[in-house]
Amino acid sequence: MKVGTDGVLIGAWTQVENANRVVDLGAGTGLISLMIAQKSRASITAVEIDEASARQCEENFRASPWCGRLKVVNQDVFQFHATELFDVVVSNPPYHDENILSPRKQRALARSAEIPLKLWLEKAYSLCHEDGIFTWIIPAHKENEILQQARFIGWFPSKITRVRPNATKSNVRTMFQFQKKKTDLLLDDLTIETEQRGFYTEAYQSLCKDYYLKF
Repeated sequence: MKVGTDGVLIGAWTQVENANRVVDLGAGTGLISLMIAQKSRASITAVEIDEASARQCEENFRASPWCGRLKVVNQDVFQFHATELFDVVVSNPPYHDENILSPRKQRALARSAEIPLKLWLEKAYSLCHEDGIFTWIIPAHKENEILQQARFIGWFPSKITRVRPNATKSNVRTMFQFQKKKTDLLLDDLTIETEQRGFYTEAYQSLCKDYYLKF
């Protein structure tokens, strides 16, 4: 099972303590869904377009202690509809430059790299409960663009965390928590590594300690 830093970050950062229904858009092999299952009692739907990834996701779910609360839907995120809205919508979306497509059509579709991030905001809005939240992680340089698009759609940021690899580097990722109702904004930063490569900050360890045995 492939484990990426972005997925670990947003999975650990997303607050689901009171959630009953969660949807993971573009779930890949199910990392974020499994992390959320570990720390909640929610029923979780993982939506993944790529057939091979969806199969691996299903296998990972069956092997977990929370398999009864996890479901895979092998479908295009933008064709997915639900009869009930979700308390939490979470996504680690593909965020390659929309003008650059994968040389293989199947891979391009699986990553959805050609789909503007605005459409992810709109899809999440359509699936989210009125009192729910939407969390996702994107490249830092897209932060202002996303905030403008989100405001137009009707999202209000309630939490923003800017992530940098270490103290000498600038921000490389931004994690957003959006809501449909305006609220106070909590803004903070997270540094992953200390000055010594391979050693993690206390803040990063505190966020991810429940998921890394080495912490």
